[in-house]
Amino acid sequence: MSKNNKKIILTIKRAAVVLPGVLFLLLIIRIFPRQNILSQYSFSQAVFDRNDKLLRLTTSQDEKYRLFVPLSKMPESLKKGTLLYEDKYFYFHPGVNPVSLLKGFWISIIKKQRPVGASTITMQLARMIYGIDSACVSGKIKQIFAAFWLEMRYGKNDILEAYLNIAPYGYNIEGAAAAALIYFSAKAENLTILESFTLCVIPQNPNLRKLSDSTTRKRMENARRIVFEKWIKKYPQDADKKNYFDMPLQIKKPSNLPFEAPHFVNKILDLNDDFVISTTLDLNIQRLVEERMKYYIERNESKGINNACAIVLNYKSMDICAYIGSADFFDDTIQGQVNGCAAYRSPGSTLKPFIYAIALDKGIIHPLTLLKDTPKHYGIHSPENSDRDFLGPVFAKDALTQSRNIPAIELLFKINPDSFLSLLQKTGVKNLKDSQYYGSSFAIGGFEISSEKIAQLYAMFANGGILKDLRFDKYEKVQEENVLSPEAAFLTLMMLKDNKRPENKIRAAQRVGDFEVYWKTGTSYAFRDAWTAGVFGDYVLVVWIGKFDNEGNQTFTARDSATPLFFEIIKSVSGEKKEISGSKMRGDNLNITKVEVCSVSGDLPSQYCRQTTETYFIPAKSPIKICDVHRPVYIDKKTGLRAAYYDPEKTNIAVYEFWNSEIMSIFTMAGISHRTPPRYLPDLEIGKVADYGNPPQILLPTTNITYAFRAENFENETIPFKADADSDAKNIFWFLNDKYIGQSKPGTVLSAKTESGAYTVRAVDDLGRASTSKLNVEIIGK
Repeated sequence: MSKNNKKIILTIKRAAVVLPGVLFLLLIIRIFPRQNILSQYSFSQAVFDRNDKLLRLTTSQDEKYRLFVPLSKMPESLKKGTLLYEDKYFYFHPGVNPVSLLKGFWISIIKKQRPVGASTITMQLARMIYGIDSACVSGKIKQIFAAFWLEMRYGKNDILEAYLNIAPYGYNIEGAAAAALIYFSAKAENLTILESFTLCVIPQNPNLRKLSDSTTRKRMENARRIVFEKWIKKYPQDADKKNYFDMPLQIKKPSNLPFEAPHFVNKILDLNDDFVISTTLDLNIQRLVEERMKYYIERNESKGINNACAIVLNYKSMDICAYIGSADFFDDTIQGQVNGCAAYRSPGSTLKPFIYAIALDKGIIHPLTLLKDTPKHYGIHSPENSDRDFLGPVFAKDALTQSRNIPAIELLFKINPDSFLSLLQKTGVKNLKDSQYYGSSFAIGGFEISSEKIAQLYAMFANGGILKDLRFDKYEKVQEENVLSPEAAFLTLMMLKDNKRPENKIRAAQRVGDFEVYWKTGTSYAFRDAWTAGVFGDYVLVVWIGKFDNEGNQTFTARDSATPLFFEIIKSVSGEKKEISGSKMRGDNLNITKVEVCSVSGDLPSQYCRQTTETYFIPAKSPIKICDVHRPVYIDKKTGLRAAYYDPEKTNIAVYEFWNSEIMSIFTMAGISHRTPPRYLPDLEIGKVADYGNPPQILLPTTNITYAFRAENFENETIPFKADADSDAKNIFWFLNDKYIGQSKPGTVLSAKTESGAYTVRAVDDLGRASTSKLNVEIIGK
């Protein structure tokens, strides 16, 4: 064997010994835990609407437009075009192309000519990541070793992905994804071949090829043609696209970037740290609502209306379609950057429908249950209506749509205020206190809630009593919970449907079409907030008018300020969404029926009710009661006085309406006369008539309430006693534990002193009808 052969064999043996160690070392270097290749970089966030229209592209922490997109979402034309132009042997060299390096060294060092590009994509990435100055020889050597290191630590696709995400594309734009959005208003994955090739050539000389003027653009076009020629050589099947490159290309600048839906986008950015965020917002609807709000405020600025917010929600998907947090984000005079949609404000009467819905669900009312709108005292609080008047008897649906306060408060206490509190808590309303803290004000806006939460609650009605989370992110999953029965939700909407639209407040051009709107208003204390919220088509709309500094304005009544804007927005949205036309809620397959009731009392008609009407009814749940307003009265033929029983020879039958004293006082104040039955025959015994009619209703003292007094003031303290009675009762006699304490007229107060202890209160009218309640009196500090 020759010496040369022996040397070769020896070399192979040594290599066989060393090579496994080298390979093992390379393997350890590759698999050893390592940081993300771009861990030192911060990135922009791109926020899109539901149709992939850009809403905003933020800058990175170092003020760059630099958007990360994975290599898998970049088009082949961009990836392959970049490699053809920059580094066609990328997948074959170890990070450095020796041939290119020698060629570059020969031209620039030996021949002293203009340098030619010899850096691979890996070398360029190493220079950018490690901040290497490759203009000098020592810097170039560092760049080479850094490239080797990257190749040992990361895969080829990792390196290409990193390069395409931080390569310079002119201005302060880095990365192909950011460049695609800024220059072409396109996502990287949607780039055309022409747009891809345009981007391919910019990183090699971003200042001289940026797309800002005709000179630099011409250089870019020449370089782009070179890319296309190389592409055709490798992919001849695309030769027919040559003419495509002569087409004009619409190019934008960073100054053209959109800044849409600022409050919505700010909220999204607070919730989501993804680089690319697809939202539920519909930019078309957003712009419609913004435009309508702008024109409305311009028309009403003289009234002091200069700010508003609005939310449009698709209740089926729970997608936020429009979200305007203020009338003008950039107007400091109205604190325009405050997000009114997320701000907590007093809702006024906007949430009364939910008290009625719970009452429907608990079988306390149906839509035509008769409620009382009469003066009431709740401790030191004596609520009034906005018109400072009382209607007396009023149907539940009318009490709701006319926003009467007393019926809502009375229902609140009947359903148990904790039921209403629980509903609010399920939506995530913040800063709620115990229901006892609010007292009667809980029914009329004595707490705070945001427009977002109001929209979520109204969507629950349209979703059959199912409470669902709002959806801001297009791919977010919606959590849901059954809160109300579908029957109660549907009946509440039917009640709201009868709310009369203020057509005289709406310009004829803005009146809505042939579809139903289920809506409610709310005005907060001291006219600080005016609300209108409701459901139409597939949408929930919430509108707020007011000022962020809480300054009140008597113009800020809901029907005069928020409601006209509410219906103008509905008009605009329905014009955009033609499917809304003719839409209405349907009660198919629900456990509801229609029943005939007395048109005066709302109860099931007796034989004495002359007129009836229909109302919705939930079988086995809605209250069943025969009308006792219309009652027969037996009139003695000789005297015209009232008899105790019917004798066809001695008496006639006349039907009278019997209202309690509280209602009768309202009728009297309103100048409404009601025929009252004559007095009983003088020789009748009380026992014979005591079973006819209703007993007194004790209003004060409130049953099961402990009245606590300080010892030093107890001698001067009194307990109020008050009762309603049928219209044929003239006096109420009061007893404490069977001890007579005095008398009063129905509807008036008797004040009496008591000792501490537990009592049974008994009220007896002058016809012998009686009712009882409990009273507890305590002395504090005795």
